[in-house]
This record gives sequence, structure tokens and C-alpha cells, in this order.
Amino acid sequence: MRSGLWLAAGLAALSAACSNEVVPTTDAESAKTHALITIEHTSMVGASADARTEAFARFVSLPTFGDDETVLDLAGMSPVLSSFDSCIVPKVDSGVSLATLEPVEFLGVGEITVQTRAAQVHLAPHAFPTVTDVFSGVVYSSRDRSAPLPAATAYSVRATGSAGIRGSSFIAPLEVSASAPSALEGVAVGGVPLESVTEVSASTPMDLTWAVGDPGDSVVVALNTLNGDSLVCAFPDDRGFGSIPDELLVAGEGRLSVHRVRSVDFEAAGIDAGELRFDFEIAAAVDFR
Repeated sequence: MRSGLWLAAGLAALSAACSNEVVPTTDAESAKTHALITIEHTSMVGASADARTEAFARFVSLPTFGDDETVLDLAGMSPVLSSFDSCIVPKVDSGVSLATLEPVEFLGVGEITVQTRAAQVHLAPHAFPTVTDVFSGVVYSSRDRSAPLPAATAYSVRATGSAGIRGSSFIAPLEVSASAPSALEGVAVGGVPLESVTEVSASTPMDLTWAVGDPGDSVVVALNTLNGDSLVCAFPDDRGFGSIPDELLVAGEGRLSVHRVRSVDFEAAGIDAGELRFDFEIAAAVDFR
């Protein structure tokens, strides 16, 4: 679920929707701006390597006319599942022709820093990785996958704003502050600690438990097989357990990922909807049988 889970799904859908025909944009001044800043921490059970930590930031100007949900999905900025005890099967093919979309711009917002008690992390701008002229602009990410971005600590994200950036829509300097959730602990599948799980039955419901977190946070479970099958389910973090019906499970070798997700909305001049998202993941290679 990285910008992993969300961005990869968005790029796959974007590639599947490709077309050489693009509808010209109109009334750009009325476009809406959405922002998504993510702090991600991934640990693989049984791995000798250290956990992977990354930060991403994307500021997208949505077309005046069109389906915002579709554009955000293609841009890898889909929201976390809005309802608990629900599951979705991510779509590789969105079914949307890019010929029906107006151009979408990822905006530059100057310099971005992520500050914690441990360190200050600078995010570098990169051209948006796209296979079509519909999407253009820059996205931001930390410079490596070992940035000091710990759990259970206060964060402050600052951007200097778009003033002075040629051709970019106006976004004022901003500062977003929030506390990250604690890392997941006590994750078990069918009563077996995740670090000891190598096989999961695909013919019975998958019952998961974890040490309870804070109200309002989500635990998101992602199942992916080497055959390309995937499933994403969400549960309330403060309940400490969730169950996935067996009729949704698919057999095959793959990966089981459990994410603790905290989403904090923010507002700033020039931004119509902003979200700071913490995503702390623990994952294991498993065989769904």
C-alpha cells in the first residue's frame, strides 16, 4: 500500500487506459487541487535487512470537468477504504479511456522537508512516471529507502510553496503537523504469530488479530499472489481483530501485508483537499493453499 500499493495500482491502471488521443483542457483556473503526503515504513518478517522507510508527496490539479475519483485512482492517490469490514479487489484495468480525460498536472510546491525529533528529511522532486501525455509535472520522494522516519513520534511537514515556480498554480507555504501511530505488534493469523506463518488456508476464513491501536486508525490487510490476484480489506484498529471470508481468498504463493494506517486531513491556501497519511506495514511471504 505503498504509495506502493496505491501508486503501483494507479500506474497499472494508467498504463491499461492509454490512448494517443487527448481532450484539450478548459477553464484551468477553476481546477481543484488535492494533496497527499505519505510516510511509509515496511518490515518483512524474517528478513535480515533493515526496515524500508520512505516519504512521498503529490499535489495534483484535477480537471475542471470529470470524475475526480477516477483521476485520483489513476494518479495513485486513492483514499484508504472508507468503510471497515469491507474488501475490494484492486482493478488493473480501470476501464477508462484516457481520450476522455483532460490533462492532469502534478504541481511543484517548492522545497519539502519532513521534520521529526530524530532528523530532518528532504524530499526530492521527480518527473511523474507516466506513459501518456495526460499526466505531467513533478512528484516528491525521500532520497533513499532508509530515511529516519520512526513510528510513534511527532511529525511536521513543510513546503515553501509555489511562488516563483514558473507555470505552477498558486499554493501557499504550508506546514502540516501530526503524530505517527505506533508500529504494529502482536500480529497473528489464526492464532499463529505472523513471523511463524508460512501457509494460510484459502478454504477457511482468515482470522487476524493484533495489539489494539488508537480509535480512528485503520488496519488494512493486503493479499497478493504471484499469479496477479490481489485483495485489500480494512478493519478498525482499536478492535484488534478482523476476518476475511474464505470465498474471497485465492490459492497461490504470495505476500500477506498488514498495515496500520492513520489519515490526517489538512487545509492550506491553494489546496482544496489535503491528507497526511501514515502507513506502517509488516509483511510475510506465504503460500495460500
